[in-house]
Amino acid sequence: MKHTSTEDWLIRLGLLGWMGILLFATNGEQSLMAYDEGWYALQSRWMVESGDWITPQWWGEPVYDRTVGLQWMISWAYSLFGV
Repeated sequence: MKHTSTEDWLIRLGLLGWMGILLFATNGEQSLMAYDEGWYALQSRWMVESGDWITPQWWGEPVYDRTVGLQWMISWAYSLFGV
């Protein structure tokens, strides 16, 4: 089915309107960053500062609730580029 140029613009305008509705449905209360990204960054900073790259810590207490692969990658970036 071939669309005319007017139909293409109406489809694009409709999609743009739908995207706007979806983006503003939360009234700006939802963050674009996941809530736990700050936790990972903080644990990674503590890994670099303490030199303990094996045990993820939370305020000095070891936590084993997830793997440390992401924290290692963030810590590696901190080591290269700084916090």
